[in-house]
Amino acid sequence: MNPATVVTGPEDSSGPEDLLLLNPGNLYTEKTPEFYLEMHRRIDAWFKERNLSKFAPPSQYFKGWFFFAVALSLYLLIITETVPFWSMLPLCTLSGMSLFIFAMSFAHDACHGAMTRNSRVNMLWNYCYDIAGVSSYITNNDHMKGHHRAPNVAGIDVAIGSDVEPTFRLHPEVKHLPWHRAQHLFFPIAYAMSTLHKWFILDYTGILKDRFGLRTGRRFARRKLAVALFFKAFTLFWAIALPLMVMNITWWQAALGVLCFHLMPGLLVGLTFQLTHISEGNDFPSLGKDGRMHTSRPLHTLQTNLDIMPGARWLNWLSCGLTLHVTHHLFPEISHSYLCDLAPIVEQTAKEFGVPYHKRVTIWEAITAHYRILKALGAPPQAPVYSGALGGSAS
Repeated sequence: MNPATVVTGPEDSSGPEDLLLLNPGNLYTEKTPEFYLEMHRRIDAWFKERNLSKFAPPSQYFKGWFFFAVALSLYLLIITETVPFWSMLPLCTLSGMSLFIFAMSFAHDACHGAMTRNSRVNMLWNYCYDIAGVSSYITNNDHMKGHHRAPNVAGIDVAIGSDVEPTFRLHPEVKHLPWHRAQHLFFPIAYAMSTLHKWFILDYTGILKDRFGLRTGRRFARRKLAVALFFKAFTLFWAIALPLMVMNITWWQAALGVLCFHLMPGLLVGLTFQLTHISEGNDFPSLGKDGRMHTSRPLHTLQTNLDIMPGARWLNWLSCGLTLHVTHHLFPEISHSYLCDLAPIVEQTAKEFGVPYHKRVTIWEAITAHYRILKALGAPPQAPVYSGALGGSAS
């Protein structure tokens, strides 16, 4: 079948079941392709046959609250100094990992309306990000208006632009800097610092730059920023001020605890997120001269994302759906708990219609493909730059 086959009905209309991906601002010139409609039909049938809702199942709620209980318990053990001093840094690491899994279990799905049918309740679940020290208002603004709108597109997707510049060069249009030639070597360290960077820098620079109208272009922006800053202050209190007030530690020991708190979640979020986008075989498109994408949004999604080990339920469970980015980007309104079941439907339909579906069958394969593309994009300007599936493509 021809991947260019499109429907001629209303473009990306949004119904009660969010049938089609939205096309904000008519960014994409092509209408919704038939392969995407067929994917939707098959996925709707899958849920109907099993009498399941597309929203979060009870097991997802249990997972989220379980990790919150673990994070809180470890924090209390540390701050009350009821555990041996040598165990505090490892416990800080486990506490940080648990808190961020708690936040991702709820808030990421909630920002897509996938936790529950009730939009107001979804808004409340978003605050799980804020409890973990990350502003939900700023994060969701970037996530929805930038990354999900046009992944891997310079000037729109903050995940390859403002969020990582000037540390990384993740698109051929990004200005090359001398240290980019080593980005394939230092990326694990940088990713481990990603949530720390989010805590103390990215959320604030987003406000200062008024990115996507954070301060001026959003309804009730001042009130939302006030709430965001309140939670940021609360984070600084429980993570730094309170330990210094009640524990027998120095400032540098507190700083070391905060660092250990972020290492594991930072590495998890950084790796799972970037491996699914910045990889051999994925495309790195640019806007046309008219400022639009000359394709359809579903096809662009297939060309710029990949799934990692689609059948590994434990990996999807741990990453809260981040490792299945093709399936998630195509169907963001569906809870991440079901992505392992839906990925084979996406893959089979893509195969039948002759459109790409990218996946990596092992974590090592995903890491090495990421390593190679980082090295290629980090090469000096006089060297050949990445322009497609350099060095191979995803399977």
